[in-house]
Amino acid sequence: MEYNLRPDFIYMARHPEIFRGERKHRNFFEGWYYNVKTRDGKPFVVIPGISKDEDGNGHAFVQIIDDGVSRNVIYPMSAVSFRDKPFLIKIDKNEFSLFSMKIDIKHEDIRYQGELYFKNAITLKKSRYAPSIMGPFAYCAYMQCNHGILCITADAKGCIDTGKKEMDFEDGSIYIEKDWGSSFPKKYVWVQCNCFEEKKTSLSLSIADVPFLGFSFRGVIAVLRRGKRQNIFATYHFASVKKLEITKEGADIELKQGKLTLKVKVQAANALQLLAPNMGKMSEYVFESVDSKVNVKLLYKNNLLHESKGESAGYEYRGF
Repeated sequence: MEYNLRPDFIYMARHPEIFRGERKHRNFFEGWYYNVKTRDGKPFVVIPGISKDEDGNGHAFVQIIDDGVSRNVIYPMSAVSFRDKPFLIKIDKNEFSLFSMKIDIKHEDIRYQGELYFKNAITLKKSRYAPSIMGPFAYCAYMQCNHGILCITADAKGCIDTGKKEMDFEDGSIYIEKDWGSSFPKKYVWVQCNCFEEKKTSLSLSIADVPFLGFSFRGVIAVLRRGKRQNIFATYHFASVKKLEITKEGADIELKQGKLTLKVKVQAANALQLLAPNMGKMSEYVFESVDSKVNVKLLYKNNLLHESKGESAGYEYRGF
């Protein structure tokens, strides 16, 4: 593994994409989530990451969701190298940045080869108080699970060859996020969509029971993008959960923050099994749908400001 002098603490808080795992020796995971969609909204998900268990045994991996199937390829930690400015993570011949993705996997019956490029990225609005979607919690060390929204949406282009088909992403789109820490929350729900009827609409939402300083609280982070506007609902902005009904068939969620109300309904479909971390070790499973449907409404004092329906939405939950 390649090592280098790291940026300062403030820079790290503002740039959650940066690799953290080079000095984490045990009970640690780190994963980047790339959800690329073709022009007609067909999803292709790639999750590069690392895992280190309680004994310090570690490996890297690349998980892929494609055509209703989940696949996972394992690599030794020695296959990992990185760069901070600009961000780049390499796992063997695979390369991931905020501007491109190179896939070169030939493992048993799994083959994915090609390059994708991203431009015109829309990123999360930041401030000193909220340097990332974690808000002031981005400055807190030892959170069980940290989260970053790296790219709300961007234009994608390029091709991926599987040996059986060629996927063309010309006029496609990309969403990128990241998680790192020791374990996923024991109870959470996650919804993400950037394929809405209203073309300049995107949604990312997470609600989780978060352990913190010996107790736990229900944390909320949500971003609704409407053109150039971003409505951020978050615990650190005093958002509250007014409705939370979660089942395998879907979700009915209502958040309130000041005079704004965000309503999200999900119709789930075709959940796939993904590996998930427990004390750093990828030993658990979660189920994620990448082709669900979602309806989102934004209200101000009960007056409708925005409504749109989306497809090819991500939906994942645990513990409900």
